[in-house]
Amino acid sequence: MSPAARPTASRDRLPLLDAVRGMAVVGILHANLMSFFGADMLEAGARRALPLSATGGAVLFAIDWLVEGKFYSIFSMLLGAGFALQATVAARERRAGFAGFFRRRMLVLLAIGAVHMFGVWSGDILMLYGVMGLLLPWLWRWPARARLTLMALLFAVPLMTHGLVLATAGRADPRPPFAAAGAALRERWGIAGQPTLEVFARGTSAQYYAWNTANAVVRPGTYLQSGRPAKVLALFLLGAWLATTVLPSLHALRAVLWRTVAIGGGIGLAGSFVYASIKAATRSTFLFSGTGLLQTAAYTLGTTPWHSPTSPPRRWPGSTRSGSACWRGSCRWGGWRSPCTSASRWCSCCSSRATARGLPDGCHSCGCRWSRRRSSCSSSRCAAGGSRLMHRGRWNGSGAA
Repeated sequence: MSPAARPTASRDRLPLLDAVRGMAVVGILHANLMSFFGADMLEAGARRALPLSATGGAVLFAIDWLVEGKFYSIFSMLLGAGFALQATVAARERRAGFAGFFRRRMLVLLAIGAVHMFGVWSGDILMLYGVMGLLLPWLWRWPARARLTLMALLFAVPLMTHGLVLATAGRADPRPPFAAAGAALRERWGIAGQPTLEVFARGTSAQYYAWNTANAVVRPGTYLQSGRPAKVLALFLLGAWLATTVLPSLHALRAVLWRTVAIGGGIGLAGSFVYASIKAATRSTFLFSGTGLLQTAAYTLGTTPWHSPTSPPRRWPGSTRSGSACWRGSCRWGGWRSPCTSASRWCSCCSSRATARGLPDGCHSCGCRWSRRRSSCSSSRCAAGGSRLMHRGRWNGSGAA
């Protein structure tokens, strides 16, 4: 009987992804600080009357230019990357029921998001993650090329939605029904005429929760208007692709990654500058005009991760015709993907790094260390090691348990 799917053990987690995930959370916090401080609730005249108002305006512009939309994009990609890595390990170890296991986790995330959105803050995004994440096990069965095609189409949805709204003079705008429902709730609960800042500063707890619930009802319409669900799903798919194609070959693709930083960073910063400039002039994120369409296009360019297309190398940089394979637990060299793979408890994720000579210098998950003299991985848990001949850049053969 096949073992059941399970969460990733602590020893098998990738510190790099956890570190980037933490950075993304901090960035999301900074993107929302102005809302938490109440700056977005002030009228333009009230903001200008504040001390250091010019500095405050510059800070708001900097956030819209350098922060807005970027960190939730990173966080979305990391969810897709985590899914892909877990799905790959489950398939390799023949663990049963991974799709159901992952969907249950997304349902839990959806429930947490619902409590957060309606009970704490209407600006929640976890509900959207949970809903779109339910589609990942189904999409994972698609051919890789089909997933990449779908990803490209999904990234274009925000611009197509805005164009459709303009072409139909607003009749195709998905937000008005949700906005009407929110307005009806405010009227019913007696907060329709109260400014938001007044509710926050002097309102009762009941008034705050009424205001928050009414805003939460409007939130899905705002998402549909901006094409956010499609973009989040596209980011999931992009993260899954990066995890299975780029992540195992980071060192081999260093030049490509730096080129991505230069090209993608230039395009992204230029797009975000246009978006921030329009928002600063209009205080709006969705205008029913050509300027609004330009703003949406700029936001898409500024927050869509741009990656230089490439393929993982056929041969590890600088490698000779001999090298090392992790033997314990029938580990074998992963060919184009570069890590050692195995169903072994201690050697389930032996990722290798390239040195100047092209030799792996560490099997991280099982604590192995590369020994240049012995040409092997050695540790108390992964003591066996050896070398295999390489054939066309792949490790020839697999070790025996």
